[in-house]
Amino acid sequence: MASVLNGNSDVYVDFEGHKVRNYDLKLAKIPTLNYNDPKVESMIANEQPVLLKNSDIIATALKWDLNYLKENLGQGSFSVYSSRTHKFMYCDDKRAKDWHSFVPPTQRLDMKFEEFFTRITNFKPSDTRLYLQQMLNDSVGKNIVKDFLGFKWNWLTNIQKKMNWGNTDF
Repeated sequence: MASVLNGNSDVYVDFEGHKVRNYDLKLAKIPTLNYNDPKVESMIANEQPVLLKNSDIIATALKWDLNYLKENLGQGSFSVYSSRTHKFMYCDDKRAKDWHSFVPPTQRLDMKFEEFFTRITNFKPSDTRLYLQQMLNDSVGKNIVKDFLGFKWNWLTNIQKKMNWGNTDF
């Protein structure tokens, strides 16, 4: 992997086989703290990055690998986005239709998870990259829903309330 920081912001560098603009950014190590460390709330309140460890908030999802998802995600059709690069930039297809010369950075595909699984597990560097993001709805298998409902939301909702983020009427 090439260094991305060399002080010259006008040059592109090779980053794992991709041409990436070289930015002169000041980087700092992100602290790693136990999720229940009192410093965590202060850092979040001050919009400082922190890596949380020793949390069991999503313990029921730790078994989610491609094989588990293949067996449990369900037979619904999923929105998958393909890209020739590692970037998956959002594009509103409805608005883009008005701009005839615009070429969307991604292409939306509908596919079953079985096809997604096959394409991901047989990926070659020349293939388009795929991104799947699925809402929790009635097309998702019952074990995935059960796992999701097993998340320990209390810590997250308490942080949300303390930081005054979004709707806290639940």
